[in-house]
Amino acid sequence: MTGLERNLKYWFFYIAKTMGLTYLMIIGICAFMSFVDGGNFMEVFAKNVVMYLIMASGMSIIAFGFTNITTIFPVTVSFSSRRSSSLIAMNVAQHVFCLLSFAFAFACAVYVYPNIRPYVGACIPAIIGATCLLFFMGNIVAFLSDRFGRTLGMVLYIVFVLAVSVGCVFGIAVLTRGEGALFAALVTNINALGVIVCAVGILLDALGIWLLAAGTKNKDIKF
Repeated sequence: MTGLERNLKYWFFYIAKTMGLTYLMIIGICAFMSFVDGGNFMEVFAKNVVMYLIMASGMSIIAFGFTNITTIFPVTVSFSSRRSSSLIAMNVAQHVFCLLSFAFAFACAVYVYPNIRPYVGACIPAIIGATCLLFFMGNIVAFLSDRFGRTLGMVLYIVFVLAVSVGCVFGIAVLTRGEGALFAALVTNINALGVIVCAVGILLDALGIWLLAAGTKNKDIKF
């Protein structure tokens, strides 16, 4: 088994475990909030799950960007792993699981809000681009944390988490108001813009990975 294969196995296991625990916590929180709400439990639970899944997916990208490069990545290097192998495996695992998390959250949203189903295909490029933009921000947080210390990384992490949380709450509330009329209007007019957003997001994501790789190439690893 090569070093890259070992790193892929380790990073996939670690991130899968972390995301699994996050999902269990989300289900518990949503069940409690839906019960306290006092309305139709399943209806309220489904809507809460959509919102919290989207929030968790976005925050996971930023959280992984901060914690993995400052804590887990140095551990893998200390056990004689090549930096390039660990960095590649880390980014692959993060992308796979966070994209799957967003895809699942989006599928739940389509199920809960059936009026947006006709527009699913049109908005997929924009969603992919927005997700890649979050990956870019996560790698920027990781780069700055690695370069200037964990304190700055923690501050940036908190700022991004608050921004993602507020954005998700207000964004979902606005887009789904009036049975999703605003969402339908935006998607109908997005067309080529969605493709541009997707392309820009992918390019920025690649740039963020390159910056992170350049920043950790010759840097002393410290715990």
